[in-house]
Amino acid sequence: MQKQKRYAEGLVEYREGHRLGKPKPDWPIRSDFWVRHYEHQERIARLLPRVESGEAQPANPAERAELGFFCLEQEKRTLAAVRFYEQALAEQPGLAAAVNLHRYNAACAAALAGCGQGQDAQQLSPEQRARLREQALTWMRSEREATRASLAKRPYRRTDVEQFLQHWQQDADLAGVRDAAGLDQLDEKESQQWHTFWKEVRDLQRQAKAKASAPLP
Repeated sequence: MQKQKRYAEGLVEYREGHRLGKPKPDWPIRSDFWVRHYEHQERIARLLPRVESGEAQPANPAERAELGFFCLEQEKRTLAAVRFYEQALAEQPGLAAAVNLHRYNAACAAALAGCGQGQDAQQLSPEQRARLREQALTWMRSEREATRASLAKRPYRRTDVEQFLQHWQQDADLAGVRDAAGLDQLDEKESQQWHTFWKEVRDLQRQAKAKASAPLP
């Protein structure tokens, strides 16, 4: 239902499943979670066209970021996602804390749009795509520094930091600005900037791994 964007129908079905299954003592499904999830998705799906038409406004920057994530994950409209995230992060910089992933997801959207991926990004000019990739790099650099600070201040989370950095190096959303096939399409200066960034990510991951194997002070 979610992939088919039939959120209202999915919500009805999950509510009915939860109603029937909840009384059973051995009910193994987190149906309450899925009901809440579909309630949220259905609300955001209804809000998005109203915001884009100017009929409504997000309640706050966090909701604007949620609209960005919805555009990225469900609508595959990467340029729209970037715009929502950019405004949300400008209105409330605290949303960019690494723990809530908004800035990372914004960078993924910008990287995808900058590589021409997304329903609304395919007709972008080379200059527009380059600006989006530059924004993606700016956000990813900020994420790297926030992660470095987290590793220094919160050593008990060092294993989490290592796994998080590993995810960056495997996330398909960033393939166009990380893997050789994508970097080969960029000019030499931009390609080198991304090569340097990923080297620094690998270095930071090695530091996190080394700390993870050491005893806590």
